[in-house]
Formats: sequence, structure tokens, C-alpha cells
Amino acid sequence: MSIPQDLSMQAEQIGAGMDEAQAQGMQMMIPQGQFSSQAMGALLSEVNAFMQRMNQPPLEIEVADMQAFPQELVQVVMAIMAIAEQAGVAVDMSLSDVESDQDVARLVALIKRAVSDKKFIDFLEAAEEQAAEPVEEVAVEEQVETPEGGEMTDEELFASRM
Repeated sequence: MSIPQDLSMQAEQIGAGMDEAQAQGMQMMIPQGQFSSQAMGALLSEVNAFMQRMNQPPLEIEVADMQAFPQELVQVVMAIMAIAEQAGVAVDMSLSDVESDQDVARLVALIKRAVSDKKFIDFLEAAEEQAAEPVEEVAVEEQVETPEGGEMTDEELFASRM
């Protein structure tokens, strides 16, 4: 049974609309205001310390006076905030509230506090251990019985399917 053409087109339109809404939502999350190079440098330093802890390459963002956070910096800060929340050490600040150097300094302090919290560290270590554990795969061998009740060899099974 095939999907009617008009339903397929509607699904594509809905998907495109969801992508656009997500992109607009991300744009709304990007902090905008007047941010000095000193404040951005402090934030980038804290974010890169976290990246190093996670064995990830540091963000290479030019530190300068800015009016909006770079997209990749926003993504990493949001990831840190999400991990902190999962660990039970929520960063009590919304990125949409960040508008000045003072707000950036508060965000840096909250991230630094969260990342150095014992619950956060234990959460990361537990996640690393879980990721490092090898997953055992169990091979399931199919037993095919012949009409006579005996088992077929692979060759007989192959020949019977031809």
C-alpha cells in the first residue's frame, strides 16, 4: 500500500514547518546585548574547560566585543545546562536573560559552580563508565526443522529456498 501523493506532500510541509520553528526557537535562545571581549573570554574559558573534561576539542571562537553569542557557544552552554539539570545541579538561569556583561559573569559563575559540583562530576563519571562498558551481543542461531522432524543443515536450508 503506497502513501497518497497529497499526504506525502503534507508530511513534508509539516516537517519543514517544524524545522523552521526549531530554528526560530534557537534564534530566540541566542543571548543578545552588549558583551565585552573580557566577559566572552571568561565564558569561553569555562566552556573550554568543560570541553577538555569531556575529551572534546575546544571551541575556537574569536574573543571580541559581541552583540550576540555565536551559535556553537550557545549549543555547548545549553548542553552543559541540560547535563547539569540531569545530574540534579540545575543552572538557574535562562539564556534569554543574558543581556550584559554582568549577566555573562553570573552565567560563568553558575556554570563553574555546576561543573565543579560533586553530583555533576559523579553523573559524568557514571555516564563515562556506562559508555565504556562493552555491550554483549548474543548470537541467536535459528533452528529449522524438516517436515520429517530432523534438523536441516545450512546447505539443505539454502537448497530448499531455491
